[in-house]
Amino acid sequence: MGTTPITSPYAPDLGEVRAWLEKMIRSLQFVEMVTAIVAFIGRMCEVNGELTKRLADLRRKRPRSETLDRLQRQLLLPLTELAGLRAEHPEPRPECPQPRRSRRGHHPGRTAFPAHLPRVEVENRVPPAQRICPICGTEMTTVGHSRCEMLDVIPARLVVQARLDERVACPKDDTIVSAPTPPAIVERGKLADSLIVEATCDKYLEHLPVERQCTRFARDGVEVAPQTLGRSVAAHIDLLKPVARLIEEQTRSAGLLGTDATGIPVLDPGVADGIRTGGMWCWTNARWVSFFYSPSADSDSVRRWSCKVFGV
Repeated sequence: MGTTPITSPYAPDLGEVRAWLEKMIRSLQFVEMVTAIVAFIGRMCEVNGELTKRLADLRRKRPRSETLDRLQRQLLLPLTELAGLRAEHPEPRPECPQPRRSRRGHHPGRTAFPAHLPRVEVENRVPPAQRICPICGTEMTTVGHSRCEMLDVIPARLVVQARLDERVACPKDDTIVSAPTPPAIVERGKLADSLIVEATCDKYLEHLPVERQCTRFARDGVEVAPQTLGRSVAAHIDLLKPVARLIEEQTRSAGLLGTDATGIPVLDPGVADGIRTGGMWCWTNARWVSFFYSPSADSDSVRRWSCKVFGV
């Protein structure tokens, strides 16, 4: 508005507001007074909203790297003189030499690898120039080895499986019999079963799309169309439908089905604090429950519940 503001919306003074109201009432300027009051209240609402957003931003939890504790401590150093403390620097005290601590400290050491993994031994021999004794010049012999294990991987290789279908013939007549074609995921398909199973696992367990798998095959010099691999994966899924149907029947045929909701924090920049509470629903089939406990249930009710669930 074009008139003089009543008071500051950031720090309103009640005395100024009272004096202004008395002035407006004495001059009978009621329309101007109502207009100014409405504009002043609207401005205070805007200021209050801005301050609320700033307060929420300051209270929002941030990673430790954004707290700037070190810089805040440095800002306090120039204030020592203003606080009336000693301006002269104290004499540095002689520092006692401390023994250097070992980098190992209390480290538990490297954990052992699983025993079921095969061990591939790679011999690391001493170079020929270092096998000569520097004292007598005699060639030294092997007395032992120190073992060091590292986890390694053998990359997968693409091979062409050439199936040789045998044909047998009778030496006495013209009878010829060929070996029957073994069952396959895709009959007369271009891709073998092992590759299709691997592609299905990569897609649904490792979340690797079919197009990226074809790109990986192309780096090895093999062109596989995404449509071909996609149809093969779909055929593999069709073969697994009876298993999924059986799991669905066993899940829905139970006498008791339990559910639970667990709250988890979810990042959301749209809320004030930047974090909201989400929900994760868990479903449990009573057929797979191996233990039941309730603080308010007696032994008879637990026994009846067990008989109903397990059919005993």
